[in-house]
Amino acid sequence: MTALLEFKQKVKYFLGESEAYIMPLIKFAVAFYLFRWLNINMGYMPQLNSTQIVIVLAVICAILPAQFTAFVGCLMIVIHGYALGMEVAGFLAVLMLLMVIFFLRYSAGTGIILLLTPISLSFGFPVMLPLAAGLLANAAAAIPAGCGVVLY
Repeated sequence: MTALLEFKQKVKYFLGESEAYIMPLIKFAVAFYLFRWLNINMGYMPQLNSTQIVIVLAVICAILPAQFTAFVGCLMIVIHGYALGMEVAGFLAVLMLLMVIFFLRYSAGTGIILLLTPISLSFGFPVMLPLAAGLLANAAAAIPAGCGVVLY
């Protein structure tokens, strides 16, 4: 048991020292997977389906907060909807606006939950992240988890 506690302390120490390098890499990986997943599942706008655009957007989102990544994801959904029709884009824009209003108003520090919920759903774990967010975070974590389910 003490070996596990020592390992935990070593991991915490390593993450504390190299957080400036590890967190942007994690944010890049999450943003890249999310944007690529959006392009694979929607893919109506051929200009956004380019891997170079996804990489550039993921690099930009890696240095900015998670809420910006959620905003870019919502914007990509609306743009893909615009390729289908103006009415679809309008409906998606209103839906995204309502989610952003609820999300930014009530749960300011939980942007990563909003991003990881559709990813966990795409891997086939439908209740893993909302349940973990409810257990490990406060009650306001239900709002970004619910918004993530709607995004999925």
